[in-house]
Amino acid sequence: MGPRAPALVWLMSNPEAKRRAALTDPALAEEIERQSQSMLGKMRIDGARGAFPIASQSAARMIGRRLALIGDAAHVFPPIGAQGLNLGLRDAAHLIEAARGARDDGGDIGGAPALAHYASARRLDVAFRAGAVNALNSSLLAGLPPVDFLRGFGLAALATVGPLRRFVMREGVAPHFSTPKMMRAGLGTPTGGANRSLPPTRRV
Repeated sequence: MGPRAPALVWLMSNPEAKRRAALTDPALAEEIERQSQSMLGKMRIDGARGAFPIASQSAARMIGRRLALIGDAAHVFPPIGAQGLNLGLRDAAHLIEAARGARDDGGDIGGAPALAHYASARRLDVAFRAGAVNALNSSLLAGLPPVDFLRGFGLAALATVGPLRRFVMREGVAPHFSTPKMMRAGLGTPTGGANRSLPPTRRV
């Protein structure tokens, strides 16, 4: 692959993915060129290609008896804007805060109240991200001119309107309604007693 060769991610339905996966490189390149309306010129497949399912999943419950799920164990998203990574980091921070709060109150850091507090803190964030990712994927597969126009308009606005772009990026990393306290100051600088560590012998 040359230094200026692009990498392409093409989202499509399962039947179309299976059909195109069986095409020869020249035939697939022709379909890509046709889909892009030749705006990028002549297409040629250079290197390996693959097909991967794009799906999102969330656990029905993020907690159990002395158990808390975080990261990919709790929710799986396509690699769009690192939403899975950002969610996992907020999971970990919220779990630490729930355990710290239980400890400061003299309770069990792995008990039902602490875990319920963690699950409650994460419910809205996970549901919102799952809905947003699924809506974006659905818009890419819809193939309807009004949907394509709205998506294109939104992407153009993000590219040209600086304050809007910064707001969306900030909300993607640290949404105001679900960012743990320890991640708010400087996006990672702990606040309010965060320097105190949890007892190393206690288990959640």
